[in-house]
Amino acid sequence: MRFVADHRPATVAIAGISAYRDAFGERGAVLGRQPETLDSAIRWSDAALWVVPNPSGLNAHETVATLAAAYAAPAAEAGIIAG
Repeated sequence: MRFVADHRPATVAIAGISAYRDAFGERGAVLGRQPETLDSAIRWSDAALWVVPNPSGLNAHETVATLAAAYAAPAAEAGIIAG
């Protein structure tokens, strides 16, 4: 999170729903854009907050296509790719 505080990105993506739920105490969170900003979550940045699937091989139900789709929306919001 220090990187976020220092660089102030407009968009932050957390890889893994379990990691997000544990780190932010949001037990009912789902993948995708979160209703709060990072600032409301930790008070360091007003970045849009996304949770994307972890690309680990342990997520056998995810495919290259589903991972690409899940990562495209935060990438577009960040201006990395055209939306």
